[in-house]
Amino acid sequence: MAETKCRYNLTLEKLQTRFANEWLVTEAKIRDGINIANGLCVPLIGFLYLVDDDTLLAINLLDAKRRVAETMTQQTVNGGQVVRSNAYILMDSAKVYKNITFKKGGEHGS
Repeated sequence: MAETKCRYNLTLEKLQTRFANEWLVTEAKIRDGINIANGLCVPLIGFLYLVDDDTLLAINLLDAKRRVAETMTQQTVNGGQVVRSNAYILMDSAKVYKNITFKKGGEHGS
């Protein structure tokens, strides 16, 4: 199973410095994912794609360190505000893949 997110206007450096290398995900999504993954005996992998850096971070969410806090966040991709329980997943142990997009003519980045 996987939890995936794409983030614009966020570089790896900004994630590491401004956001303490933490990825914000709704805690309910993480809990539900963990329950389903455990029930199916499969891993739960988190993929965070940083569009501006062309960088993909991958982490095992079953083992990842996270803190949970009630915080005000954007309600939907269309805006709005809501207070909810959010997980702040520490990305220190994430695998980092750079230059992963396909280039014009079918060449893959290295």
